[in-house]
Amino acid sequence: MFSILLLAFLTSVSSFAQLSRSDFDGDGAVGFTDFLLFAEAFGSANAAFDLDSSGTVDFGDFLAFVKDFALENTAPVSSATYRVTFDATWSASTNPTDFPTDGLAHFSPLVGATHNADVTFWASGELATEGVKQMAETGQTGALGGEVNTAISAGDAGAVLLGPDVAPSPGSATFTFEIDENNPFVTLVTMIAPSPDWFVGVAGVNLYEGGGWVSEVSFPLSPGDSGTDSGTSYTAEDQATEPPGSISSLLSRNVAD
Repeated sequence: MFSILLLAFLTSVSSFAQLSRSDFDGDGAVGFTDFLLFAEAFGSANAAFDLDSSGTVDFGDFLAFVKDFALENTAPVSSATYRVTFDATWSASTNPTDFPTDGLAHFSPLVGATHNADVTFWASGELATEGVKQMAETGQTGALGGEVNTAISAGDAGAVLLGPDVAPSPGSATFTFEIDENNPFVTLVTMIAPSPDWFVGVAGVNLYEGGGWVSEVSFPLSPGDSGTDSGTSYTAEDQATEPPGSISSLLSRNVAD
């Protein structure tokens, strides 16, 4: 009753081209010969080597040269832009038992991340983080976004992904995001609402394989239980699970169809 499609519609390779101001020997690259020429001019007023235009070739110019050298020798980074389409067919006809009426059935705003293989934001069989708990129970995105920002600071994620909701269901949501080969994995989740702590999503989808971007990938989604609330129907009263259980498939439990 749910599916998600990720479609690449723009890919590119971005290289950090050298800045010609530091290519003193004119060979098309910033290299060791340029460093030797810079060293000879250090302390002079030679405008060709005065990279910060201070009037003197000094330590500030050395830092500028080092930056140019680093950019010149940084490997190109491949990137892509993907369009995500989340299709929700959840309705009274597909799931008639206890289906929320009066337009209450919906999905919260999509939230997730681009990241590398060193971080996992959710996985079946693992305990839900506070961010996943809040997303699954209330549809809030802030806490999970904060966890992604922590991973960004640690060098394990590239960006927080935020998409629209689907209200009411059935319906669809679409948004685009940019991704690069340093953080080629995608995680996205959304709350099944109303519900105790149920959600759907994908975790750690690798979009960069074999040296290239995956052109298109589609997943049928199964409803998950974050293991933090013991309610068994869409509109059940809050029943905090103590201690919390692990994330699991909702299909394995005796809950509303």
